[in-house]
Amino acid sequence: KKLLLSDENFINRRSIRFVCSKKHEENEMECILRHIRNSIAHSNVFLYCKNRKFIIFDDFTKSGKQTARILLSQTTLTNLKRLLS
Repeated sequence: KKLLLSDENFINRRSIRFVCSKKHEENEMECILRHIRNSIAHSNVFLYCKNRKFIIFDDFTKSGKQTARILLSQTTLTNLKRLLS
């Protein structure tokens, strides 16, 4: 809630936010990509459409503890893909 990423928070058009737990041996990019991969693999990806499209990636441990919530606009996700190609 403090970082405006809870289910109750309004998503505005300028939102690009993420919170995730990082392993010591990985850098920030590896951390984000690992959580995005896990979110997709476990079907925890949500699309929010208002004026713009936003994709929300949630990642959880096996016990159900949330380890990441990543909110990206479609444009940001496209730019990330281009950067990694």
